[in-house]
Amino acid sequence: PVLVAEERQSQPDIVLLVEDASESQTLEERDAQTADALSALETDLQAAGDLDVRRLTVNRGAGPENEGTLMMEAVEEALAALPRDRLGAIIAVTDGQIHDADRMSAEQFQAPFHALITGDPEASDRQLTITQVPGFGLVGDTVSLGLQVDDTTLEPGTPIAIEVRVDGGPASPVQVPANRAEFIEIPIDHGGETVVEIVVPTRP
Repeated sequence: PVLVAEERQSQPDIVLLVEDASESQTLEERDAQTADALSALETDLQAAGDLDVRRLTVNRGAGPENEGTLMMEAVEEALAALPRDRLGAIIAVTDGQIHDADRMSAEQFQAPFHALITGDPEASDRQLTITQVPGFGLVGDTVSLGLQVDDTTLEPGTPIAIEVRVDGGPASPVQVPANRAEFIEIPIDHGGETVVEIVVPTRP
């Protein structure tokens, strides 16, 4: 016969609390909503008494490719330093503008992933995408710049007035169709770089 004496100490489950601190979170008081939600969540989770709450702040990608908010990448890196068998849940407070959400899967995290969405539930974003940039142009000529303005509240083809400014000059109004690819002509008045600014107005 063998007598075994063991001393065991239970470890609390880990809850990873993720804060989306990207630029889009500064719109429409989303940053204030995020701060309030995180404070309430942390208070409630700590009150449970048997949870180890960890915080993770995710900023917009700072690389040269401007890849957007890579929340899943940041979560993966944070989880690499945590014992996976203690992970109870991941809770993200975000506006939902996550540019690598396709990387998320139940097998990947092995824990529930919850998201609290900030912002006005009745609001929607307008998105400007540059679809094609010319490599060069001849002085005295024009080049075609491809773009698309997406607005989920408008039917495809609905005119949207944007402003185009070249090299800091006066703004020129241009009509483009919503939710469709379009080309606009940019004049080339000198050699070297030409700086083009495009402004999409807020919804009336």
